[in-house]
Amino acid sequence: MVASWADPPGRHLRVCVLCRMHPFTWIHHYVAALRQRCEIITIGPALSPEDVTAMGRAHLAHTVSPPDIDACIASTDDIPALLPPGWHPDLLLTIQSGLGAIAGIERCGTPSAYISVDTWHDLAELLYARHYSFVFAAQKSAIPLLEATGAPRVHWLPLACDPQVHSPAHGKERFDFAFVGSCKPGLHDERIRRLETLGSEFSVAVADALSQEHMGSAYAEAQAAFNSSLNGELNMRVFETLCMRKPLLTDRGDEENGLLELFQDGVHLLTYRDEDLLDKARVLAHDAALRARLAAAAHQEVVTKHTYLHRVDSLLATIAPYIPARSSAVPESGVRRGGLHTLLPVGARTVVDWGMALGVSRIALRRQGVERLIGVAASEADAKRRAASYDEVRHMDRDEPWREPVDALTRHALPTLSQDGTDALREAHAMLRSGGTLLATLRTQEECEQGAPVDEDTVVRWVRSAGFAVLSIGPVITDPDGAVESVLIARKRTLTIREAAQRMYAAHPLPHVSPEEIEAHVPPDL
Repeated sequence: MVASWADPPGRHLRVCVLCRMHPFTWIHHYVAALRQRCEIITIGPALSPEDVTAMGRAHLAHTVSPPDIDACIASTDDIPALLPPGWHPDLLLTIQSGLGAIAGIERCGTPSAYISVDTWHDLAELLYARHYSFVFAAQKSAIPLLEATGAPRVHWLPLACDPQVHSPAHGKERFDFAFVGSCKPGLHDERIRRLETLGSEFSVAVADALSQEHMGSAYAEAQAAFNSSLNGELNMRVFETLCMRKPLLTDRGDEENGLLELFQDGVHLLTYRDEDLLDKARVLAHDAALRARLAAAAHQEVVTKHTYLHRVDSLLATIAPYIPARSSAVPESGVRRGGLHTLLPVGARTVVDWGMALGVSRIALRRQGVERLIGVAASEADAKRRAASYDEVRHMDRDEPWREPVDALTRHALPTLSQDGTDALREAHAMLRSGGTLLATLRTQEECEQGAPVDEDTVVRWVRSAGFAVLSIGPVITDPDGAVESVLIARKRTLTIREAAQRMYAAHPLPHVSPEEIEAHVPPDL
């Protein structure tokens, strides 16, 4: 059993958090919880007064806290110079906050994790997540799409509450229900319609863009809290209102969003569908004893199981087994040194070395967390010569299907832009699990100098056509003499981002996202 970092850990974990420090969302709650468990440094661009005004929250500018290091991060190459001397991160953690893509995550040698919250709200989330060692999705229904588009090791990490902030709300209850959240016509039409239905029979207080203090005051003036998701998601307000000890009436949302896995309908909250909204509202509004029971049971449930500290402990417990496997190091900048094994993704348990040219033994890879190294030999002589370096050796046999999916596959001298290379890509795709990693050398520097250099765009299209998401193609110094090889890092996918988006919005259409916009903004092979 893996011990939680709350136990406490045997060494002090250092986490470099990459984000924009929004005080209006989940960001500051996660950062506060991380500070209780780890030594962290936050890096990202600070919010300007203009940013806050553009969000419609100029009156909350005083709540904005700057990051520890105010800087725009475009690449992991930018990080070493920003960190204090001698401060080496054990983990790079990016939290969805509008930060944008960070190049080099998959090549930097440091374990990495990405927290995606509103995956459905920004298609770029599917693109960003592919590059990290671990992905944590707040919306359970997004997990299959993240996995299918190439994200490795995706875990469900619901949103939560912060008892220090979402304290019980007490006051004179002047309204039947209170709702705090956005109600923008064109975007929140369903929510507006539900509030109008509720308001046809009950008094309802509606407010937006409130500070945490004023949000608590708004709920304190109502007998119960009302919630309406935007896209069937499990949103922040569920956890926050329950922590405020307010009985909650919320939509059931997506059947796969996990709400009823975390809470019991009729025990911790009441759920409604559009057709029974008023019936459920009457039950809650007219039964004071029920409201008291729900509020007490829900508050106990969230403070003991669903705080941001619980979420941070879960995240760290998932990643902890892999962190000691890598030596602490500042993310590398410039051209990386080392063989393909240094680029194996953190968390890869089963690795296939096609051609048996990896140049490192199973014993050495144990330190990186690899439990099983399988060599695929081209000949009997190759199998005998290096058999002791592998847990198992098999012979190339294209007629026999590979039966168990693997986490990573390495291939030296992939025959680029050829039929043999296409066949090799298809074999690798069949062998890898969804989100599994392909590492392949393409052409050496010497070969490139003798002929035309590899056209990277052409190679990317070629690899994508075989069902892979290309993370990067870049130089790696592979021996002490300084020889440079071009290395491909790609993840297996079973859906393009366009296909995933079409499925996502077919299930839950949004007024501001049309099929035409998806076609226009997302390339078909991405």
